[in-house]
Amino acid sequence: MRCFEKLNKTVLGFGIAVALTILLLSEPALAAQKSDSPTSAKDFLRLGVGALRQNNYPAVIENFTQAIQRDKQYAPAYANRCLAHLQQDNNQSAEPNCTQALQLNPDNTEAYLNPGLARYRLGEYQQAIADCNALVKLKPDEFRAYYNRGLAHAALGQYEQAIADYNQSLHQGSLPEPNLAMIHNNRGVAQLKLNHLQNAISDFNQALQFHAANVGALYNRGHVFRQQGDYTSALQDFTQVIQLVPNYAPAYFNRGCFVTNKVLQQRSRICEKQPNAFMPKEPRMLISERAY
Repeated sequence: MRCFEKLNKTVLGFGIAVALTILLLSEPALAAQKSDSPTSAKDFLRLGVGALRQNNYPAVIENFTQAIQRDKQYAPAYANRCLAHLQQDNNQSAEPNCTQALQLNPDNTEAYLNPGLARYRLGEYQQAIADCNALVKLKPDEFRAYYNRGLAHAALGQYEQAIADYNQSLHQGSLPEPNLAMIHNNRGVAQLKLNHLQNAISDFNQALQFHAANVGALYNRGHVFRQQGDYTSALQDFTQVIQLVPNYAPAYFNRGCFVTNKVLQQRSRICEKQPNAFMPKEPRMLISERAY
């Protein structure tokens, strides 16, 4: 039984990690304009946006910094430098740039998403929730604000509040199917954490209706089936995960624990390995990729 005890302690983390994988929402960036000798803050902003579109982050940071040096009140430069730091996971550097952009232009609804992400990554969940609350006040129909707030509540272990936020996110008009799959997937994780297994399966099923190859929903649903003792269905889900992502070690770990019912009496060697080798990645929130 030790195999299943280890499974129960470790798989939830992997399920959450997969479930919180998100799609970044993108908007067209400003086209960079050629300039032999940029002089103004706006010139350097355009160069920075062009570099951002090419993922040339050293040039991005340098050009936005040059723009700020020429105009310390230039909110778009701070906002875009914040975004560039976020794309590189430089969260300590991103947060003050995001904050400054908001102070200079507090009515910019898009700009509230990025400081919330920086604070979330830094473990400042209450501050991330505050950013989402501010965005909801400015734009009550912004589904990303509710979704991100739900993630922050989930990080604090406040799963009931997280589910309420995911519900709000789903009710904000007609959303693209990939986003619907993502939200249902994460709501299923919150239901799973509350041990509402049937609700969790319902959400994972809905996520798979919107995206049949959703690895997170398959993996998480497999975990619920295992908890319910439906080993055949669990095995099918973990096998499908492996078919979609052949190098995903946690799926092999879980499948190896109950390839057949004989595992109840005979533990495989993989179950004896320390599960710490498969630590979940940090969940991510929806951000704005808009370059101003």
